[in-house]
Amino acid sequence: MILLQTNDILDKYVSIHDRVFKLTIRKFIPIPFFFDEIPFLELYKKLSGYCEELELLNDKHRDLQSKFNINDELSEDLDQFITRLIITQKKFCEILSRLDSRIESAKNYLKQEYDKDMDEYKILISNYQEIGRKLNNRVSNDPALWL
Repeated sequence: MILLQTNDILDKYVSIHDRVFKLTIRKFIPIPFFFDEIPFLELYKKLSGYCEELELLNDKHRDLQSKFNINDELSEDLDQFITRLIITQKKFCEILSRLDSRIESAKNYLKQEYDKDMDEYKILISNYQEIGRKLNNRVSNDPALWL
């Protein structure tokens, strides 16, 4: 159950990531009614909610680990995956917040800062994907784990 819930939140996060970073012609052509403005604040709020859901799931997972004395590799991989995904999503929230404040209040978010944040974010993505591949391999070997 926790696996499915985690996967559901992952899907929602990826859709926000794609909404912001996936290249489309509508994002770059400033023609009225054709240009696709990115609602950073709205996406930030959604993503923050997903982070909270993940933190609750992680707490639930750790409680179950403790209650039933579960220390297997699958459980540890899931714990690492959720933790890394939370860290990644929080970094993305930080970027979204800074992009929104840049638009709304003309605060400076220098290109160097943005590039640094993006480099950190890409590393975090790589980290959660690495453990995610490992977790997927374990689960694909035992489909009953999805129940």
